[in-house]
Amino acid sequence: MQQIGDLLKRLQKPGMGTAISRAIVIAEANHWIAGRSALLSSRARARAIIGTGLTIQCTAGVVASEIRLLGPALLAHLGNAMPGFPLRTLNCFVKSGSLTDDTDIPEET
Repeated sequence: MQQIGDLLKRLQKPGMGTAISRAIVIAEANHWIAGRSALLSSRARARAIIGTGLTIQCTAGVVASEIRLLGPALLAHLGNAMPGFPLRTLNCFVKSGSLTDDTDIPEET
């Protein structure tokens, strides 16, 4: 992770480092979720970072409830893995169907 952090510091385009950092954090969140349960991996996916909140799409309410229970551990893990990226909240939204469909994902405001 240190090498990635060093690379991000060298990027010159404004905003590019932030976009890449967000993508890395989202990928790490999905990796962490997959490590907890294959079932969760196929039914929950980190989608966006809005402000200081990580947004996760879940395929059912019960999956969202499970993710919320794991939320403090996930946020602590991400805080250790990416110390310069302050995430404080976890937001879940339920949308049934395929997790590969990127429609209706909340956008950053």
